[in-house]
This record gives sequence, structure tokens and C-alpha cells, in this order.
Amino acid sequence: MTIDARNYCMQQGIINGTPLTSSDKRVVWDKLQEPEYNIPSVAYLTIYNAWQLGILRPNLTTSLADTQALLARYNGTGDYAAKYGRELIGLYNVLENYNKLSRTS
Repeated sequence: MTIDARNYCMQQGIINGTPLTSSDKRVVWDKLQEPEYNIPSVAYLTIYNAWQLGILRPNLTTSLADTQALLARYNGTGDYAAKYGRELIGLYNVLENYNKLSRTS
């Protein structure tokens, strides 16, 4: 999925780079062990997941329902992923309350 997400973001002009192929799997896997590569990859995957779900890219006005869907999609599809999204939305709300305070100060 990281390869697909990064390629999608390249196609959208969000990041620059050379498109990745399945032959890059091992290199990408190794790079995902590095926070400098892993953390941005999560953001790219979230953007890609939004496209897969047919919703807008996440932003400060993304609805809770869409946020929950994105959290679920990050973990795949099906019942387990949906459960993950439902469980994580509570934590998201707690963190968002703190983040909102820092944006308004």
C-alpha cells in the first residue's frame, strides 16, 4: 500500500519522485523502519485512502464520520478494520481537543 500511496501522491503533484514498482517492495520496507520515511508515508497513505473512499483529502474540517472511515481504511477493509475505526475515533477526539487548543492560542 505504501508504494500505491506514494505513487498516487506523485500523480497528484503532492510529492516529487520516481514512481515505485513492485520491485521496490524490499527497499520501501527497509525505509519504513526509519521514522523520516515512515511518518510522511502515513500521511500519503491517508490521502490515498481518502481517494479510495471517495472523500475529500483530510483537513481541519473533515467530519468525524469521514475521519472514522479513514482510520478504519488505514487498517484495511472488512469488519476488523471497521471495528478499529470505531475504537480509534475516541482517541482521535481526545487528541483533537488538545490540538484544537494549540491552534487557537
